[in-house]
Amino acid sequence: MSSPKDETERLKRIRAQQLAARDPLKKDRTFYGMVSQRGKKNRLTLGSILKDFESKWTWMFVGGIIGTIVALVFVALVNTSWATLVAIVLIFAGLIIGRLMGAVMDWRNDDWQRK
Repeated sequence: MSSPKDETERLKRIRAQQLAARDPLKKDRTFYGMVSQRGKKNRLTLGSILKDFESKWTWMFVGGIIGTIVALVFVALVNTSWATLVAIVLIFAGLIIGRLMGAVMDWRNDDWQRK
């Protein structure tokens, strides 16, 4: 036969199992633990930062850079007094075209389904 000490230990284990089974927050803790683990796996990179921006701002920035490069090449090739004005117009044209392209990209990704 088992000793009273073993029986007491067995009853304590059974009680602990019953309390663990009754814990209403157990599922919540496991869910938030999984979410926390997913958050730790995602590292902060330049790509993840750019994904958070709307496309209209990202493409506007890209358009501005392309416009600046084209303007610098134009000024280097054409050495006249009006080349600077054309370069400024090219920069703004790049910004505007980039903004329009980004708006189209955002518009394409919008949810058009009825709610």
